[in-house]
Amino acid sequence: MISPRDKRQVLRLARSNPNWSYARLLRELHDAGTTIGKDTVVRVLNKEGIAKGKKRKSLPEVPSSVAAAVNDK
Repeated sequence: MISPRDKRQVLRLARSNPNWSYARLLRELHDAGTTIGKDTVVRVLNKEGIAKGKKRKSLPEVPSSVAAAVNDK
C-alpha cells in the first residue's frame, strides 16, 4: 500500500516531467527519500491514466523551404 504522500509525489513528478521513463521517475523518487518499487509507480500511473515508458515524441515538421532545398540536392 502506498501512502497518500508518496502517491502525490509520484503524480507530481510524472505530470511535471511527462517524458521521463518509469526508471527515471523511480530514481528521482528514491533520491528524494521515497522508497517504493517500480510496480507501485506503474500501478499508480496506470490508475491515473498517465502513460509512461519508451514512447518517443514525433519529430517536428520540417519547413517546406528546407525540405525543398534538401530534395533538390
